[in-house]
Amino acid sequence: MSPTCICGSCVTRDVWRVTWASTNTLRYFVRSRFPSALAPPVDLSEDDLAFLESAFQRPSIVEDAQKAFIPWCIAEQPAVIIIDLIDERFDLAQVGKSFLTEGFEYFEAKLWETKFADCPTLNRLTLTAEHFWRRAVLRFLEIRAAHFPATRLVLHKAWWATDYCSGHDIASFCGQHTTFRERLMNIAEQNEMISRYYSFFEDRCPGLEVLELPRWLSLGAATHAWGRNPVHYIGEYYRRLAQEMRRLQIL
Repeated sequence: MSPTCICGSCVTRDVWRVTWASTNTLRYFVRSRFPSALAPPVDLSEDDLAFLESAFQRPSIVEDAQKAFIPWCIAEQPAVIIIDLIDERFDLAQVGKSFLTEGFEYFEAKLWETKFADCPTLNRLTLTAEHFWRRAVLRFLEIRAAHFPATRLVLHKAWWATDYCSGHDIASFCGQHTTFRERLMNIAEQNEMISRYYSFFEDRCPGLEVLELPRWLSLGAATHAWGRNPVHYIGEYYRRLAQEMRRLQIL
């Protein structure tokens, strides 16, 4: 059976967790922005990650640096690639003629203090960063047409939640900056940016299949397995998304 690939974040991957669906043929590429994934490889291995203990985080950093996504797609010819753009939330680090995704893992691995201390940051909200993103997506679509044209592309249009559910109450994320991760986020700016990005994908990719749930379902969950976060939703979101995936015969 041809594999299913997620190029995105836990907003898509959690469908398998919540519904207990089999992950035997699922491949998950996470914490890698398109400008990074389509850039030349950067010299990095697990030997550079002495400060990072997470079994999940270590491979994600290495795959982002080594640019594993495209070679895997060419080699494995997945039946479907599901893309969400939540991890476009991160800035880019310029490493020579390449990029890295400035995800949380790089900070926790202290790589910005050691191996990449002199690498400048490209803010994700600048026009320059958007230019590199658009160029990378066009290159991805060219590679797909040339090397894995039979692979279906599905765009999961996920959004940042402005509110979250805590027991029987609804509270707002806006103005709350209680953790390091939340301080990196501006919900309105993120949604404005990915709205442009989603539109660009839809305009440039004929035959693109789209998954999008009603916006009221984009509600955070205070008791989410990965913690409270604007992209960690209530269980009903994932169950409804699973229904749509089954309709498209991708789950």
